[in-house]
Amino acid sequence: MSLTTHIVLREAAVRCSAIAGASVAALELNYAALPLIAATFQSTIFPFSAFLDQETASIARFANAIAETGNHPYRSFVGLTVTDTLASGDVMPSVGSNGDPIIGIYGSVLDADDQTIVCTEYPEQVIRRRNLNSTAWTIPVYGFKMSGDGITHTRPNGVVVQVCTFNWNSIAVLVSGNLNFPLPDSLANAVAYDMVGALMRDDEFVSQAQVYRSYADAAEMAIRQGLTSVSESSIPGPTLVPAAA
Repeated sequence: MSLTTHIVLREAAVRCSAIAGASVAALELNYAALPLIAATFQSTIFPFSAFLDQETASIARFANAIAETGNHPYRSFVGLTVTDTLASGDVMPSVGSNGDPIIGIYGSVLDADDQTIVCTEYPEQVIRRRNLNSTAWTIPVYGFKMSGDGITHTRPNGVVVQVCTFNWNSIAVLVSGNLNFPLPDSLANAVAYDMVGALMRDDEFVSQAQVYRSYADAAEMAIRQGLTSVSESSIPGPTLVPAAA
């Protein structure tokens, strides 16, 4: 069975005493029932909708951490797409070609005609010199430079840029509908911990929130360090290992 959003939801809810059940059997029945509904909740301080909103917010937190970490393998989970075709001198867009807002750092710059070709970053003066003397070059040049909010490049038909995107409403639909969890399964606990860390009100669950927030903070730090889970670290591939003398 695929990991669904309500599995994460119930993990947070049970820690906040928000699953209805006056007996062990009743609690188990309501905990196991998926999808969860408002009737299976008994919290007097958090409405069911608050749990749904917080799961969306917690997913957003880790989506941002992934999108802000260059070359992280989890970037493919975070709405990975490309921009529309950009001419040299264009301002970088705020949305990807899928129409969703761009988050995090940019990925590779690709030739718009052949997106298997990755462009190389050059100093801006090199890009300008190439463009001013475009007829003087026999070999095509695939170069770009990002400066400020814009991009200049040498490709006559434009480039596209790999980007991560995040749409709150789309993720909220996944959460409320008990659909597939949009991040790697290994981050399910981290999202649940972040939810519990945020679900406090007045003096309710303050101490518990501090403990769980520290768990979520550690998971986010691991992602930003390039790790693919809390307990594992990235292993350099052959191209990153120094050659033997």
